[in-house]
Amino acid sequence: MAPIFPVPRRAADDPLTPNDKPDLDGRKRVKPQAPLLIVLGLLFGGFGLYALYAMWSRNRRGVRPGQARRAIAGDIGAVVAGLIAYAFLLRFHASLFGVAA
Repeated sequence: MAPIFPVPRRAADDPLTPNDKPDLDGRKRVKPQAPLLIVLGLLFGGFGLYALYAMWSRNRRGVRPGQARRAIAGDIGAVVAGLIAYAFLLRFHASLFGVAA
């Protein structure tokens, strides 16, 4: 299974210097390159700008958060779904990713 954002690695025969910290598999870590940082900055910066625009737009229209009590069933359902997903990944981690959890 390929990672979503592959991080370039150095060749296996590249020796480690005293200042380098090896990764768990013994290879030298490489910092993410600029294009990856730019893409992540655009992605999360875009989410942040959209959130600010949504808050500004709601306030301008005079919409205020409701004071009515909301049902807790949705929150409980989300917690249960998260626990089920966690248990599934913990149980099948070795077969899915090739490494024991």
